[in-house]
Amino acid sequence: MQEIVRRKNAGLRAACKVLIDALNEKLDYEAGIGHFLNATYAEALHFVRYAEAVFANFTSACTISAVFVCGEGRTGRVGIALKQLPTMIPDIDHYYLNKTEPTQSCLLALRNIILRQDPNITETQKYGMPCFCYQKKICCYLWTDKKTDHPYLLMVKGKHLVRPELEAGKRSRMKIFRVDPNQDLPIKTIEAILQQSLDLYRTGI
Repeated sequence: MQEIVRRKNAGLRAACKVLIDALNEKLDYEAGIGHFLNATYAEALHFVRYAEAVFANFTSACTISAVFVCGEGRTGRVGIALKQLPTMIPDIDHYYLNKTEPTQSCLLALRNIILRQDPNITETQKYGMPCFCYQKKICCYLWTDKKTDHPYLLMVKGKHLVRPELEAGKRSRMKIFRVDPNQDLPIKTIEAILQQSLDLYRTGI
């Protein structure tokens, strides 16, 4: 099958060389364990998704398989890595990776902003959403609006945060900060809200 595909698609190897080389490098794994050597599991999944987008332009499963085998004559490390990938990604990462763009990138950026505010902040998952704790006390969540799919920060001690950017709605205790994933993040505003919230935990309020 490999030889037939090669003859029908003379330029296949050259056209896919960059993708194949990148996948072979990024999905290289430690023998017997399966841990990726050159990428995190989240990064590896991004490479796989890119490959899937490329594959969608091919017309048959045989051609798709040939993208991997025409270079080295076997699927090898890529095949094994792809099989192991879903079971090795932490559950919390699945929440982000299952989102579509631009929401996914926006959520990941918000996650990074939250975690860098203080070394005592840790991430877990509660009620199916990312949850961030300060010294094991929940301080905020990340979630998306059901109608727009736009991300928002849910501040647990929102009633103590007096800021015009925060919405209380019908909530008695918490407030939210909405984010438009199609616009630049207001990083300074987000950091100010997070630091004000963290100060409440630091002072024991």
